[in-house]
Order: sequence, then structure tokens, then C-alpha cells
Amino acid sequence: MPDILDTLFGLDVPDGYDSFVSLLVILVAIFGIDWLYKRMFPDKSGDKIEEEKDRLLAEAARMASLTEQQIEGAIDRALGKRERSVSKASMDFLQPARRHHASEVRSGSTILPKEVIDQIPSDIDLADYEPPSETEELRDVLIRFRAHDLDRNKKWAATIEEVSSERKPLHLAPDIQPDRLFNRNQVRGDVIVTTVRGPEGDYVPSLYYLEKIYD
Repeated sequence: MPDILDTLFGLDVPDGYDSFVSLLVILVAIFGIDWLYKRMFPDKSGDKIEEEKDRLLAEAARMASLTEQQIEGAIDRALGKRERSVSKASMDFLQPARRHHASEVRSGSTILPKEVIDQIPSDIDLADYEPPSETEELRDVLIRFRAHDLDRNKKWAATIEEVSSERKPLHLAPDIQPDRLFNRNQVRGDVIVTTVRGPEGDYVPSLYYLEKIYD
């Protein structure tokens, strides 16, 4: 964990710095839950989750002698392209407490109170939230081309390692001229990823839509 914290925040955290490590474990879990809650309940307020995220950010900033914006920015940069996997890991971590009506979750000296646990999506909520497909936007990612067709954009294909190592169809936005990309092995750009729910309930990428490229 200290190696991970050094990568995220540039902090040389001693192995014995358990309280800060424990705090960040809970904080990252709350980030994942907050992302999922807002997608599942766009018209509802997860006020307790938001309040807890703010409280933990303030505590982490105090312990690390950084600003809250620096802590939040570092987490966003590290996790911002992995929201789905982070939210799933967060649910795996915290849902048992929700399922069994726990009074708190404790990681070291950090305590997640019952009012926050009660706002975590339940098993029933998750069962109801199973759209056949979803989309999410990835910003400034590396796109590697595997097939080109100047005349028919729908014949383009690419791999985006941040999503999958498999090649997937790539559609170009109308304002992106194919000849800007032809004969290039890779570009950086903003992409909308469409995923579909597989037979085992996992969402797998099926299509990339290239919105913007960075020259």
C-alpha cells in the first residue's frame, strides 16, 4: 500500500502509517459508491455519502498536509478511467455491511457510520439496475489502430488498453477527417465506450466512438 500511495500522491508513507492507509481505503471505497449511486439514482440525493466523502477528504488532507483539492484530484486522476471497476470493488467491500444492517464499518481507526451504510445500494437496487448497455466517456486515452478504411468510418477498429486488450469497432465523430488518422498507429483522444451486458452479468466493451483527437 505505501507504494501505491507514493504513486498516487508522491508521498513517502512509512509502512507503519496504518491510520492514513486505512483512511484512504475507506475514502476510495466511498468514491466508488458515490459514482455508482449517482448513476443508479440520478434524481435522488445521496447526502450522507457526499457528506462522508467530504469529511474523509478533509481528514486525509489534514493527515497528509495537503489540500482537499490535491487529494481529490489525485484520486480522480488515478481512478477516473476505472470508475466501473472501482465501484464494483467498493460494492464487494461494503455491501456485506449493507446486507446485514451493520452499525458501522471500521478500517483501522476510520469508522464508516450506519447512516452512510444505509445509503449504499442494496441487493434489490442492484438487481433492478441492469440496463442491457451502458456508455461512459474516457478522456485523453491512447487509441491504437488495427484496421483502417478511409471511405467507411464504421470499418475502423482499435484497441484501448484502459478498457480491453481486444480490438473493437471504432466510429469517428463527423468532424474528424479520416485522412488525419490514416497511416497513424496510435493517437490520444476522447472516446465514448459502449458496453453491453454479457450472459454472466458483466459489462463488456462493444463499440468505441472517437469524439476528439489531440494532435
